[in-house]
Amino acid sequence: MGEALIRLAVALLATLPGTPTWSSTVRGLDHVIIAVADLESARARFADLGFVLKPGRPHANGIRNLHIKFEDGTEIELLTVDEPTDALARTYLEHLSAGSGPVYAGLFAPDRDDLLGVLRKLGLEPSVGALITLAGSSGLGHLFFGRRNHAPTDRPGHFAHGNGARSLIGLWLAPDDSSSTVELLTRLGAEEVMPRNDGLGQSWEARMFRLPEGFVALVDRRYRSHPKRPIVGITLQGTAPRIIPPSEAEGLWIEFQARAPSESADE
Repeated sequence: MGEALIRLAVALLATLPGTPTWSSTVRGLDHVIIAVADLESARARFADLGFVLKPGRPHANGIRNLHIKFEDGTEIELLTVDEPTDALARTYLEHLSAGSGPVYAGLFAPDRDDLLGVLRKLGLEPSVGALITLAGSSGLGHLFFGRRNHAPTDRPGHFAHGNGARSLIGLWLAPDDSSSTVELLTRLGAEEVMPRNDGLGQSWEARMFRLPEGFVALVDRRYRSHPKRPIVGITLQGTAPRIIPPSEAEGLWIEFQARAPSESADE
């Protein structure tokens, strides 16, 4: 399955003809949140995979977290809960009752007014805070929208990952209802891309949606690592192509691709 994922992503990235210039409410990915039962064990596991982890700030609600940050503001967040004191922390505790795994994925939407206008025209009920969430929207509660977090405490060493990872550029989803996700992505400015037919072999069946700075792939529910979690995997711009299976990354497929989404296959 891992090799198939690599082949399909290579085919997708090869179709991207230079830097996209179209107007898009969503520009790319923001960050992915992985709920973990044991934060210290997760820290060691991801460090062994070549990631630099930045400690999170203290949270009064019982949440503790770590950040795997990239220079463009995208990131992977590892999160756990000790003693929850508010609704958000209790929600994460509910997720953890089913075990560790990816629970939320964020899209990068720099213009909040534009985003909210699109969401409301779709009849959705976004909740507006530091992030814009879709918790009240059936089948879309695993998605949120952010403007990427460039923290004043970020240092160059936080981006110097030994495995060569430089950016979060792809999100793999297996939604309960793909039609609502397709409508959302399309209305937010994503363009559906047909992968090339060569080299796909036994690849996952997927619908691919290109963004100016990345892509979202929709796959069948049989590819879920957990039966109730629609976030299947991510793609990182890195060095040589490789795959980290869910068994090594807290329930998340992590794929590395050397090619950035804006690069053409002929370059």
